[in-house]
Amino acid sequence: MSTKISLEFQTQIDLEFLSKGILVRLIRLRGTVQLKTNTGWSSEEDAIVDTGNPISIILRSIWGQADVRILLPDTTKIFGLSSDDDVGLPDKLGEVVLVFKDEQATSPPIKLKAHLLDDDSAPFIIGYEDVLTETKLVSDYKALSTYLEI
Repeated sequence: MSTKISLEFQTQIDLEFLSKGILVRLIRLRGTVQLKTNTGWSSEEDAIVDTGNPISIILRSIWGQADVRILLPDTTKIFGLSSDDDVGLPDKLGEVVLVFKDEQATSPPIKLKAHLLDDDSAPFIIGYEDVLTETKLVSDYKALSTYLEI
C-alpha cells in the first residue's frame, strides 16, 4: 500500500516581464519535510521539489540538527546557485533520513543523499536522487493537483 503526500504549487508573477506586457508565472513545487535527528524528528521544513536538480541541497541550519552520515569528508562545490558561478558554494556530500508530511499523512522514512551546505546561502531543494527516483510524482498544474506517491 502506498502513501500519498500532497505537495503545493507556489505561483508568483514575474513583475519585470509583466511591466513589459508579458505574463510569466514563476512556479515552484513545494513540500513539507522533517529530518531524522538523534532524538526523533526535526521541526517541519519547507523544501522546493526540483525536478531539474539531480541531487538535494540542504542548508546548514537544517542539516546541523539532523542525524547525518558524511559520505565524502572532502569539501566539494556546487555551481549554478550563487551569483558568482566561478566560485561555487562549498558543501559536503552526506546522507540523511527524512519524511514528507501533509495535513493527513506522513510518508515512510526516505534515505537521501544530499549536498550539505556550509551555510544558508541557497534554498532547501529536494532533487531527483533518492526521492524522485523512488517515488511517483504527480504534477498537474492545470488542475492544481500535485502529490508524491510513496
